[in-house]
Amino acid sequence: MLSVLFKKLDDITYEVLVNTSGKILGYLKMDIDGFFYFVPLTTPGSYWSEDVLITIGLKLKELNKEYEQHISTNLK
Repeated sequence: MLSVLFKKLDDITYEVLVNTSGKILGYLKMDIDGFFYFVPLTTPGSYWSEDVLITIGLKLKELNKEYEQHISTNLK
């Protein structure tokens, strides 16, 4: 099973890496709307397991949580 690491590059970018090989799967980038999104590096034949996708999704939830709370509080 692959383990995923997230390396913060700056305030709006995280590198998504495979723990064992250091291969870059893509980036978590903040878009103009203020939310983070996963931007995969597209390589023909690339695929990811359920565990990798869940790990990336949970990290996105963590990164977006504070901003979602800010929106729900201030845009009632």
